[in-house]
Amino acid sequence: MPSTVRRATCAAALLLGLQAHAQEGPITPPTSSAMDAPLFYQLLIGELELNNGQAGVAFQVLLDAARRTGDEELFKRVVNIAVQARAGDQALMAARAWADTAPKSVEAVQTIVQLLAVLNKPAEVPQPLKTLLTLSPEPVRPGLIASLPRLFQRAPDPKAVLTALAPVLQAQTGPLRPAALYAEARLALNAGENARALDLTRQLHEAAPEGDDAMQLAVDLMPTEPKAEALVAERLKARPDQHALRQAYARTLVKMQRPAEAAREFRMLTEATPDNAAAWLALGAIELELKHYPASETALRESLKRLDIPAAGTDAEIKARAEGRQSVWLMLSQLAEQRGDLKAAEAALQKLEGNGLDVKFRRASLLARQGKLPEARKLLQPALNAGDADTRAALLSEAQLMREQRDYAASLAVLKTATT
Repeated sequence: MPSTVRRATCAAALLLGLQAHAQEGPITPPTSSAMDAPLFYQLLIGELELNNGQAGVAFQVLLDAARRTGDEELFKRVVNIAVQARAGDQALMAARAWADTAPKSVEAVQTIVQLLAVLNKPAEVPQPLKTLLTLSPEPVRPGLIASLPRLFQRAPDPKAVLTALAPVLQAQTGPLRPAALYAEARLALNAGENARALDLTRQLHEAAPEGDDAMQLAVDLMPTEPKAEALVAERLKARPDQHALRQAYARTLVKMQRPAEAAREFRMLTEATPDNAAAWLALGAIELELKHYPASETALRESLKRLDIPAAGTDAEIKARAEGRQSVWLMLSQLAEQRGDLKAAEAALQKLEGNGLDVKFRRASLLARQGKLPEARKLLQPALNAGDADTRAALLSEAQLMREQRDYAASLAVLKTATT
């Protein structure tokens, strides 16, 4: 028997068995009926049509069977068929039929909300969202509310999402209010309504003064709403042991081009968590930018000590450590070069693995300092078989090299080539 037929036969048999067990009274041996055989063949035909590439026909056949039986697993099957066929409206129709048939099904209503988000129909979300919150167990509700910004993070019109969901969120009270304030603030931030997001963040901080959500929002708001920084500073003053918050704060200061203050925060992190290789690495990079060469070298070598210690971990962690070591040696080479110690700069480059563009750039910079500019430019030339992105990156590196050599005309000429 072909596998598809066998799978359909098993599914049909299982469904018939479930129907038999659902009947009240003692279990009796199954008997054939006029409904059993048609249902069996309907399921069989649906699976065969799907196997033959007729997803639309299979969808209609199996949706009809799901409606007739009320079986939730069959409804899920139909929704998945439509999703895999990229037929979003049909998937939504099946999910709504599922919810109509099983009005207390949390999964059915949750599927509707998820599909409306994917289909960019925020205006239709409020009613099923209210139903979902009503049906869901109380301990789950805050998490459902807090997950809404992530669900709609790719929405093409964030303002429409905020307009649609805000009334539902504002109606939440009691234990759900902090999650609702967080969700509305995050949606406001996504929609570019930063002042509103800040106000909601303050309300959240008042509602849950020990929580972390308001701090996450405040850090994200800092570049556009400077007053948000006061919330973070106040928390770190009261709770200096919140190292993750301090690290996020320091990274945001870097993005805001406030390196001296960022260095201060990373320095505090290295004092509080001396085994944190990432904090030492970040501090070294900032000190290098500030041209504090002794402090930079100290921090970078402290980072290297921790990155060089063999440690077990996931593939991602091992890769991150290797990339960290690569970054340290690149910066140590740059540091030595800026000090004029070209021998030490070359020695640091010898520690590097691979021959990526960042490594090539450092080698080219050293060659240029030695008066070998043509050789340096040749080193940065893209390969003949390089793709457009790699070619452009190589040309931009060459333009940067020429700018560092103060040959601005040559740098501009290379930039024009990169952008054409």
